[in-house]
Amino acid sequence: MAICNCCLTIIANYMETFYYQTAPLNFYTIFPVVISALTITGLCIAPKYLKPPEIEAEEETNILKMRIPRKKNWNKKRT
Repeated sequence: MAICNCCLTIIANYMETFYYQTAPLNFYTIFPVVISALTITGLCIAPKYLKPPEIEAEEETNILKMRIPRKKNWNKKRT
């Protein structure tokens, strides 16, 4: 979502400045484009450096047991 938003910002500023020529090429049109480009770069590079937390096998089985509901025996007669 954030990458799409940044791309739309870049396209809108480009169109306003170069295609329609309604805004001059100055700091106020270049700055949002630069910030959006840096944001896109950061969003693409960041997942490579993020490491998932290591979970021990025993702890993982306990987590799975807590999340999976047990099957109830409705047909079992009570004595």
